Amino acid sequence: YNKICNKLIRIDDSESKLKTDRFSDVIINGNPYGKEETYRGRVRNDCLLLVGPDYIPMDKNFCFARNRYKIRTKVKQILITFGASAKGVIFGREICRMISDSNTNEASMILNGKRPEQTGSIIVKFVPFTEKIYDVFSDSDIAVCSSSSTCWQSAAVGVPFITFMTAQNQSAAFEYVQLKK
Repeated sequence: YNKICNKLIRIDDSESKLKTDRFSDVIINGNPYGKEETYRGRVRNDCLLLVGPDYIPMDKNFCFARNRYKIRTKVKQILITFGASAKGVIFGREICRMISDSNTNEASMILNGKRPEQTGSIIVKFVPFTEKIYDVFSDSDIAVCSSSSTCWQSAAVGVPFITFMTAQNQSAAFEYVQLKK
């Protein structure tokens, strides 16, 4: 919740948890699969709903990164990011193993999460948390990520990505990406 201009604003990225909200003046849900009808009867009638794909919050630097980004014909930098959840760590480790098993000597990047063990001949660069995540995307040829905000950030920059659902709260985003290809 944020209070701006004497209005109580709620940023809601998980509308499924919403039972009732009789306090908010504005609710912002920038998930592209968000629907206003989910809030009907659960919020005040005069609550302003900013819901759906027209309200995806994005750092303007991602837009500038898109202007710099060019699709590459050869994959050298693979961004692998699944966060620090137990399932995310397993996905990251398996993706590294699969890339290593493909007998490639290309470089790979792991963003945040846990540092994976070195696998085979693959060069793994661990990128810790950064405020300039858009630069990491700009340096990537392809991203392998969870169906979280990372896939929207990849799309904003223009980086081709492969996404996996690693948590139940990502199901709607995963289905949306599948639908839109």
